[in-house]
Amino acid sequence: MLAFLLPVSCQAQTLLGFARMPVTTFVEGPTSGQKVELKDGLVGLPFQNKQPIQGFSSLWRLSKTEFLALEDNGYGAKANSDDFLLRVVRIKLDLKTRKGGTGTVRVLSSVELKDSRQRVSWPLVRADRRLTGADFDTESLVVAPDKTWWIGDEFGPFLLHFNTRGELLDAPFMVDGVASPDDPLKRAANIKSSRGFEGMALSPDKRSLFPLLEGALDGQNANELPMFRFSLDAKEEAAFHRFTGKRFYPLEDSEKPHSIGECICVGVDQFLIIERDSLEGEAAQFKRVYLWDAAKKEKTLVADLLNIRDPNSLGPSQQGVYRMQFQTIESVVMLDKRHLLLCSDNNYPFGRGRGSNVIEETEFVQLELDKPL
Repeated sequence: MLAFLLPVSCQAQTLLGFARMPVTTFVEGPTSGQKVELKDGLVGLPFQNKQPIQGFSSLWRLSKTEFLALEDNGYGAKANSDDFLLRVVRIKLDLKTRKGGTGTVRVLSSVELKDSRQRVSWPLVRADRRLTGADFDTESLVVAPDKTWWIGDEFGPFLLHFNTRGELLDAPFMVDGVASPDDPLKRAANIKSSRGFEGMALSPDKRSLFPLLEGALDGQNANELPMFRFSLDAKEEAAFHRFTGKRFYPLEDSEKPHSIGECICVGVDQFLIIERDSLEGEAAQFKRVYLWDAAKKEKTLVADLLNIRDPNSLGPSQQGVYRMQFQTIESVVMLDKRHLLLCSDNNYPFGRGRGSNVIEETEFVQLELDKPL
């Protein structure tokens, strides 16, 4: 039996560090946002000769303060993101803590993703084969031992393999019998749109990837999400660069099935998984991190992200409590057994987690857990 826990069973964690990235963070590039609807007081659209650095869907730790951040498909849909260039961004955090720090995020560099080697067999948006948010919806990032990047996509869903120059190395990998309505190959869809490879973990021995779907397969239990294994080990000749095996992550019971935001490996068959509802702002009710032992089929609540102690007033807190009340929280990094770093996806420019009239910024939080993992 799985160990499902009630909300009262988790004591609040402590906010140790906080930083935010302003919504006015851009890099030079082609004009972007030409198909975004003007609403909610948005101004400055389209963005002339620049691209926003927003909407982080995954983080990968490089050092104590530097991380790779993956941008998702741009403006939330295939139809409005064909002028958004996909990229991986290197950032440096200066977290605000009780001992100091500026609470700022610096963009050090960025790498555009491209198919210059012509590995994609279907038509792309741009003739120069720079990849856009209408080509792929990039949601999860793993750096392999050979330093190449593996990225999970939701449109196929596909696994995408890039070098550090952002060049696609192989044809996109796909799971037989799994396709979304946005699949460019027009396979028969059996998952809902935007329910592809949302999370992806690297095994402790670095020989396997574990991509996790955000939604259940049609006709199956809506509260069970398929996780696949993908071999990186060339010694596994029969399985190398193939999907093998399947297990199911159990969501908490709810009237409307939850979604996952990220999945990382913290031990053999042990995964940290962000599980959330689709609400934001004061309406948000369920934003949590769970430890899932897939072998033992046990699930333990690690952090309630709507109930974080902030005794030093580091974040935008109320009565000493900081709430990650965003629709999507899609990045978690284990710094050590007692500390996590999380990052919100602000769904730029539509996120309203801090108020209906406030364009949501990207917030980074360092948590101290009550108990070590």
